[in-house]
Amino acid sequence: MQSSRGFALITSLLLLVVLAAMGAGAIFLSNMNLGVAENGRSHAIAFASAEGGLEAAIVALEQAYNQATPREFPESFTTADVPTHDRLVFEVVGYEPFDAQSARVSVRGLGPRDAEYVSEAVIVMVPGTVDPFFARGLVSEQNITVNGASGTFIDAGLHTNQGVSLAGWKFDAFKYCTVARDPTTGKCPAGGLALYEEGNEPLSVWEGGSQDCGNGNSPFCDKVKGKSTVKERYVVEDEVVINIDYLGRRFRAAGGITDEGGAVTSVGAITLDGAIQYGGAACTSSGYLCLTGDQTLAPEEIQGKIVVSDGDITIDCSGCSIQDAVLISTNGTVGLGGVSSASNVRVFSESDLTATGEWLGESTLASAGNITFTGAAKLFQGWAGTMVGMTVIAEGNILTNGGGGTEAVGVFMAGRDFEWNGGGNVYIFGSVLIKGIVNIDGGYTIDAGNELSNPDLETGDSVVSIASRR
Repeated sequence: MQSSRGFALITSLLLLVVLAAMGAGAIFLSNMNLGVAENGRSHAIAFASAEGGLEAAIVALEQAYNQATPREFPESFTTADVPTHDRLVFEVVGYEPFDAQSARVSVRGLGPRDAEYVSEAVIVMVPGTVDPFFARGLVSEQNITVNGASGTFIDAGLHTNQGVSLAGWKFDAFKYCTVARDPTTGKCPAGGLALYEEGNEPLSVWEGGSQDCGNGNSPFCDKVKGKSTVKERYVVEDEVVINIDYLGRRFRAAGGITDEGGAVTSVGAITLDGAIQYGGAACTSSGYLCLTGDQTLAPEEIQGKIVVSDGDITIDCSGCSIQDAVLISTNGTVGLGGVSSASNVRVFSESDLTATGEWLGESTLASAGNITFTGAAKLFQGWAGTMVGMTVIAEGNILTNGGGGTEAVGVFMAGRDFEWNGGGNVYIFGSVLIKGIVNIDGGYTIDAGNELSNPDLETGDSVVSIASRR
């Protein structure tokens, strides 16, 4: 009996030991699983912070690139250059610009329990292309007059709201390129041009206008009872509207940012009404030179700067070159004086602007008044590839005197009239977009078959392409 009770006691103790061991094991496994889960959660938080931080860094680099003159990545880039986020903890741990258009950036995300994860991307900036509207060619809200028979449109059209006067023109004025363009000149190779079919030329006049053809006997017109009007097949329902937006473009050139609807999201150095904002982050940074009153500046003073003044800005030089600068007068004029050449220079003047010489790269000449070009050939010569062009923006008139042999790469926009005097063998890569009257004397070719990039065009911003990511 006693041996039986002893055996039962031993058995009970063994069972208790086994149960205790199983309980301890369960607790151990439970704690281990909780630790694994917590580690997984920490890793997930670190991963999300790294990926979110990398996205934020890419956006910040894209903005920095598009706001730079010329467009290029900054020399240095740190955590302080990336907007903070409440739920993301990250830091920039690596940055290397390879060239003006590509760079590598690394971001470390941090999580609980000392968890961390590093995300890295190599990004390449792809120049933005202009809106299809800018590829139309020669556009006027009023009348277009072309004197002479040597006008040619290549991959471009002619569009007005009222009427056209095309003295001596023939149907072969409109051609299109059927092969790949020459990468060094942007032109269609010899033998690559074809004629638009008769009746299908890219010429149009708004049905709400007069459709007047003037005194010419253009094949695009019919003469009935002594009155010459555009043939019915060239009459369209859509009215052309040209948006100059000089103030908005000047505002963005000074570092301001607007959303897609045009609302101001960041004021930069100046506001839309032209008042300089002193003490702001933009004006205190090394990239800005914010001044008061009339200023006479040497070329080396404006290099790599956004210069803003409420008075006149005059460049002190004779036959000199200027480059990589933005010059903005909010109430006066910008005097270019004896500047003979400019590269990646953007000029915004509140009064009339006169220019000559060579203008290269992504340059802009903009005025709240008139813009007059004087001088001879190569007025704004400088073919630099299919994606680079200049912009000429005037609230008033654009007048060009001389300019024979000129190759102009860019877009001309005027709130009033456009007049091109002389200028035999002029070749314009781009478009002429005018609210007033267009008058061209002499021969010229307009070629809108190339995609142009310029920071002051509607869709000129470059966009990020991720070459690799890990």
